[in-house]
Order: sequence, then C-alpha cells, then structure tokens
Amino acid sequence: YIIYMTNILLIDETVLDSKIFIDSCNENTIPFVYSQNTTRENVLEFLQQNVQNSQIKRLGFVFEINPYYTFLNSEPIFENGIISTNTQFLINIIQQYKIENIDFLACETLLHAEWNDFYKLLMENTQVIVGASNNKTGNLLFGGDWIMESTNTDIELIYFNKSIEYYKYLLGISLHTVFVRNGNVYGCGDNVYGQLGNGTTSKTSSLVQMIIPAGYIPESVSSGRFYTIVKMTDGTIWGCGQNWYGQLGDGTTSSTSSLVQMIIPDGRTPESATCGTTHTIVKMTDGTIWGCGFNSGGQLGDGTTSNRSSLVQMNFSGNVSGKTPESVSCGDRYTIVKMTDETIWGCGFNHRGQLGTGNINVYSLYFIQMIIPDGRTPESVSCGTSHTIVKMTDGTIWGCGENRYKQLGDGTTSNTASLVQMIIPDGRTPESATCGTTHTIVKMTDGTIWGCGENPLGQLGDGTTSNTASLVQMNFSGDVSGKTPESVSCGEHNTIVNMTDGTIWGCGINSSGQLGNGTYTYNYITLVQMNLSLIPIPDYSNPDYSNPDYSNPDYSKPVIINNSSELLNFMQSDYLYGVIANNTIIDYKLNNLSSTQKRIMTSHQNINLIISGDNLN
Repeated sequence: YIIYMTNILLIDETVLDSKIFIDSCNENTIPFVYSQNTTRENVLEFLQQNVQNSQIKRLGFVFEINPYYTFLNSEPIFENGIISTNTQFLINIIQQYKIENIDFLACETLLHAEWNDFYKLLMENTQVIVGASNNKTGNLLFGGDWIMESTNTDIELIYFNKSIEYYKYLLGISLHTVFVRNGNVYGCGDNVYGQLGNGTTSKTSSLVQMIIPAGYIPESVSSGRFYTIVKMTDGTIWGCGQNWYGQLGDGTTSSTSSLVQMIIPDGRTPESATCGTTHTIVKMTDGTIWGCGFNSGGQLGDGTTSNRSSLVQMNFSGNVSGKTPESVSCGDRYTIVKMTDETIWGCGFNHRGQLGTGNINVYSLYFIQMIIPDGRTPESVSCGTSHTIVKMTDGTIWGCGENRYKQLGDGTTSNTASLVQMIIPDGRTPESATCGTTHTIVKMTDGTIWGCGENPLGQLGDGTTSNTASLVQMNFSGDVSGKTPESVSCGEHNTIVNMTDGTIWGCGINSSGQLGNGTYTYNYITLVQMNLSLIPIPDYSNPDYSNPDYSNPDYSKPVIINNSSELLNFMQSDYLYGVIANNTIIDYKLNNLSSTQKRIMTSHQNINLIISGDNLN
C-alpha cells in the first residue's frame, strides 16, 4: 500500500487564540487540540484514526513554556532528567510511526537547561531530530521567528500556510486584572476560563463587574494565571476561572465563570488568600497555612507532589515547628512564608535558587530556610515566576533566583541561590517592592516608581523596551504628571499603578485588554489610564444629615458638589470634618482626623470632600 507522509501538530488548548494554529494548518498537517486532562489513550486513538497508512514525518507541539510542563494524564512531560511516563510515551510514538523530526513551538526552550535535558533524552533513545527555539517563537514584533534554532529550520510553511503570518501573542502570556473598589470586584482582560467572574468567557478591554453572591461583601482579591480568588468580609473564600488543578479549592477540578465557594476545614477562619500561578495558599487566623491546586514541586508544603482540590495543611514539623506565619507570597510553583520571628522559609521549585537557601535543587517538598544577610531584618517578600525579592527594615532590597532578565537589579544577569543586594539610586529610599513574572517594580518614599528586569513590552513604563539590570525611573510625564502613586501591582509583563486620587494606570502588555483602557493595543511603553466609568459614584445630592450612613467603615461618605452654594451648605454640616478643593486642604473641623477619615473622593469641578461622623471607626 501507499505510505503517505503526514505532519501532526499537537496544540495545547490553553494557548491564546489556539484557533489561529488550527485554521492555518496546511494540507500536509493534521491538528489535534489537547489539554492536561487529555489521556495518552486519547492521543493513540487519534493517531490510529488519522495515520493508519501513513508515516508521521514531523510531530509538532504548540504550547506555553513553563519549567515542568504538564502534558497528558495531568502529568509532567518530563521529570528531573529521567524518562517519565509521558517521555516514554513520546519515545514509543516516535519509534512506532518512524517520526523523523519533532518540533517544540514554544518560546525560548533552548535557554532552559531542563528542556535541553529532555531533548537529549529523546535523541538518545530514538533517531529523532529535535527542533526548538531560543527566541519568541512566531512573534516577529519581539524578535521571534518560525526558525527552530537547534536545527536552523524554518518550520512556518512546513506546518502552516501563509495565513499564519506571525503569531501576535507570546507563547506564555495570558492576563487579566482584578481589584476591589467600594465593596465590588471589577476586572478586565483575558477571560477564557471565566476568571473575571461575570458569567461569561469573553475577554474585555473595558471593566466588567464580578457577580458576587447575595449577602457577601468582597474584602480582598488575588489572581493566578487563569483564575481569581476573592476573600469576603465574613471570612469565606470564593473563586472563579480555571480549576484544572483544584486551585479553587471547592473539591472539584471544574472551571467556572461564576464564583464558587472554597471548602474551609472545620474550626478554621481564613485571614488571607494568596495565588501562585496555579496554586492557592490560605493563611488562617490560628496561624496555620493551607493550600490547594497544582503541587508538582511541593509548593503546597504538605510533603507530597499530589495536586489538591481541597485545602491541605502545610507541614510545620522539624525546624519550622513552633513558628508563626506572618505573611505569604507565592510564585510559579513555589511558596514563601515570612514568620513573626523575621525568618523566611520556602517550599516548592528551587531550580533557579528562588528559595534563597544558598543551594539550587529542583524542588523541596518541605520548608527550607532562606539565608538572610547578617545585620538585615526582612520586612516584606514578593515573588515573581522564579525570582524572590525581600525588602529589609533598613530600606535595602535583596533578591535571589532567576536573573537572566536582570530582574534582581544588581547590575548582572547571573542567577543566584543566595540573596544579592539591589542597587538603589542615590537619594532614594524604597518603600515597597513588587515582582512581576520577570520584572521588579520599586516604589520609593518620595513617590517615584522605578523598575528593572525584562521590558520588551514596556512593563517598566520608562518609555523604552530595553531590559535593564539597574533600576530605571517610570515616566510620569503628560497626563500622569503630578499624580501620586498609592500602590503598585505587577502581572505577567505589565504593571498597574493605583494613584491617591483613585485613578488607575498601567503599562506593558495589553493584548487581552488587561490595562482596561478600552483598547486591545498590544502594549504600551508608558502609563495609560484605565477607564473607571463603570464604577458608579453614589448619588448623595440630597443626603440625610440627621441619619448618616456609615455602614462601610473603610471610607468616608462622598458628596458631590456642583457649585459654591452647595459647598457652603455642606460646610455647615455637623458631620463634615474637612474640605479639600484642588488638592488644598481647607482647615475646617479637622481636629483628631484619622488617616482613614482623610480618604479623598474626587467629585465635580476638582472639589474633593472628606466627611465623617462620630460613629466612623
């Protein structure tokens, strides 16, 4: 019989706009879309149905890179340089179908030692030629192409027709933005798994409001890669979005576009909830820590590598026995806990030295202690994908882990398993430090913001796309001039700045609309303003002064002022402590005014009011 030469292209369904790859396959290529829940038997059935009288010439994989990529049967594609079940499965397929070439279409896999070890295993056990890339595969805008640098082969027209052009996304990026404002949760950006919690899976470049279950008030929010966790004021925790690994903690692995309640162990009350890439850590009021979700590197700290769809308790035995957690930070498959005695402990991935123990090992199933430089006392910790930043009480900043993108800010590109000191510009004093995937943002006490690390999408906001090993200042010119940052948060290749006047600004990637400015412009290299028009301003044009409402103690009741006459009337209120007009305080009943009561709410004609009553806490 005739033997036909066929290409098979396996496409991970989590890849942004994976339909582009499916629709662009040429006549010689058969696509197959898979997920981590796809079984090896499913793939065998597909091959038996489509390659009965054919030899597979090339086998391609389209996926988003991470250190230990979860492949079929919810298992890693490789493990620690050994032949895992999935690795053996690929070896069998290569041999059975006499595959000549296998290509891995993901960004920069050649730059990662663990992937090179995997490629070596395939080549040592078969005659296959492995194609892989050292750049942003398929993305010409950011220095990528369709060439597999390991073989110097352009695979664009091997698998695709010309309609592929170039892949406008980066294989490894998918983002959304969420925040709490006035007792509601708002979000924008990617929503493929329903992580915005509005009952849909449609991405949006404009804010949408999360649907909150009746009777619950959001207190804080944390987001992972494709999911969102909300802690309510009553201590309950709810989540939405991807749940493949059980990261929503509801006892299932079903993804959802509506909030579902996390199952909390009896007798425990959550104090905080923190998301990693695909795992969730909950700190309880009794000092215990619990986790759920992906656990391939032991990031849940329970001594296993088993994924958990319900909360399991972290193991605090051995050297960590008797210690009391103060705060938790999560990276990609690792967890860092700062204790009340100022020691720092971590578990999970340590392949870049991100646990700061002085040694590099693949992962740790139990807590191991970070080495703190003599004379320094940790104040706060932030985690990126594979780097950890520690701010000390003396204002210095130190980091460990991956530094290939210069994210540690020490002037080098060397990874390190021990803390190294960030170079701070003369005359500046750090107030806080926050990690993105591969960049770091520092807010100074003088209100300026500085950053270092990867910057091809403008996530440092300095008006360039150059990576930098030393801190550079974020550009605050134009519309953002004169504004004062209140807080900073970082996502995958973007930065969000919340200003004291209540406005929100962002820079970096915006491919899914995650900057919330109403566009899908791929990226911005300077700050752009989020459109907050969805967030209502309460109508207090006719307030009842005899019965003021202070049911929400987190902020003072805003009043809209339309003219000077109304301003005079309001100033005569017994419940008015002070007026701010054009950012100038009019000293009126400001005695004993607390910082909470000084919250500024912007209203018409640049007039801002702060009002408070005797019952406001």
